[in-house]
Amino acid sequence: MAKVSPTQRSLKHLREAGYHVEIVERWNQWSRSRHDLFNMFDLLALHPDGTLVGVQVTSTAHVAERVAKLEANPLLALWAKKNTAVVHGWAKRGPRGKRKLWTLKEESCDEQGRFRPVVLAEDHTDDCVDPGSVGRVRPTRRRARVLRVGGAGQAGHDCQAEEQQR
Repeated sequence: MAKVSPTQRSLKHLREAGYHVEIVERWNQWSRSRHDLFNMFDLLALHPDGTLVGVQVTSTAHVAERVAKLEANPLLALWAKKNTAVVHGWAKRGPRGKRKLWTLKEESCDEQGRFRPVVLAEDHTDDCVDPGSVGRVRPTRRRARVLRVGGAGQAGHDCQAEEQQR
């Protein structure tokens, strides 16, 4: 099974939503680096109503970094006056013990060039996803803390002295 990149997932999502989408990120073989359009966007999407959307695509874990990158770019304010900028973050999510499904986290830019999370009402994931799990903000899971009980092998611990005190 081939891996599908976040860019390909966003392409599929936007095309299903009715946008005409092109990849504007380019690979420079000489410097071995990727170059975004205006150093901001991986995809450029045009809606039939004329709306132009610049999309930065990443994994959900790196959305905050991409938002900071876009907000630091002086061209964002100029772009946001007439167009829209969004950041797509993709991650596998799902209940513990169940099959994990691809979900989209989207942040959109307002006219002042500030990003805010978008709650997705429709299914923005792969075909086999439970629609009820999409668009909900989930609390982060915390690992259970393991409290170590003193026992043999720990420096400075005397099991016999502890039992005598009881």
